[in-house]
Amino acid sequence: MHRRFVHTLDQLDERLAAAGAGHQVSGSRLAGLRRGAATFGGLALILAGVPMLVLPGPGVLAILLGLSILAGQFPWARWLLASVTLWLR
Repeated sequence: MHRRFVHTLDQLDERLAAAGAGHQVSGSRLAGLRRGAATFGGLALILAGVPMLVLPGPGVLAILLGLSILAGQFPWARWLLASVTLWLR
């Protein structure tokens, strides 16, 4: 048996906490990561939705979902989402 083998989840949690004790992510860096992930996800949904307008798939739904994700980060996306939502009513 290996000495370094972790037998329980509690031991694993203790080892992970000890290994990452000094590697916490600051609040501003985490906010930047979240903004980047939201931007990437929103743009990816919009870019995936455009071909789905002519191919099988929920193109309009993907574009609106991508815009709603971007609207949480950018005022221009919020304005565009509000304009499209009013036009769809």
